[in-house]
Formats: sequence, C-alpha cells, structure tokens
Amino acid sequence: MTQPDISLIAVLIASILGFGLGALWYSPKLFGKQWMAALDISTEGLQEEFSPARTYGTRFVTTLVAAYVLARILVHTEASTLVAGFETGFLVWLGFVATFALDGVLFEKRSFKLYLINSGYYLVSLMLMGALLGLWH
Repeated sequence: MTQPDISLIAVLIASILGFGLGALWYSPKLFGKQWMAALDISTEGLQEEFSPARTYGTRFVTTLVAAYVLARILVHTEASTLVAGFETGFLVWLGFVATFALDGVLFEKRSFKLYLINSGYYLVSLMLMGALLGLWH
C-alpha cells in the first residue's frame, strides 16, 4: 500500500491550530469557567497533581494524531478544497465525536452542558483543521 501524499507541515500547522483553539476554548475568556462548573471543580482542584508537561505534551500528540488521520481521510475522499475539508471535519465530528461523546451523558451522568462545551471544541477544531488541510493538499 502506498502512502498518500500528505503535507506533514500542513498536519503540524493544523495540530498547532487545534491545540491553540483548545487553550482559548477552555480559558476563562470563553468556556473555562462554565467547563469547571460543569465538572464541579475549582481551579485549585484542577491543579492538584497537575503535570503541565505531561498533560499538554500528551494533548498535543493526540491533536497531531487527529490532524494526521483527518488528512488521510481527506486524501481518501479526495476532499481538496477549504469547503470540502470543513465539511469532512464536520462529518467526522458528527459521526464519531458527537455520537460517542454522548455516552458521558447517558452512562457517566455527566451534564449535557459539559457535553456541549467539549463537543463544541471538537466540532470547531475538526472543522478548522479540515479546512486548512483541505486547502493545503
């Protein structure tokens, strides 16, 4: 099986975009306060046993993997425009994230508000990364 023609620079930039969006999304300027309230956790509680290098390093790697997989999906579906990438990001979110993440509400008794905050981040992140990767094919 031959490897698809994927720009690793585009994947890296898409990862940085998604990671940066997360920093903004979960900041007090956007949804950070509501997210902590939905988790019923304080800033102090959030920082207990918190390792920034491990947490942010792992999160960046997972975002990098997601961007690479999304790039592979775009190649396989021949989505090579900004709009096609945007739409593919939406469909990946709808088919996998929105559906499976709902289990947190259904089985873990997580609040629907938390679901909306987290799923909203994944929606915007996947659509932005998809748009960039679709445009930069």
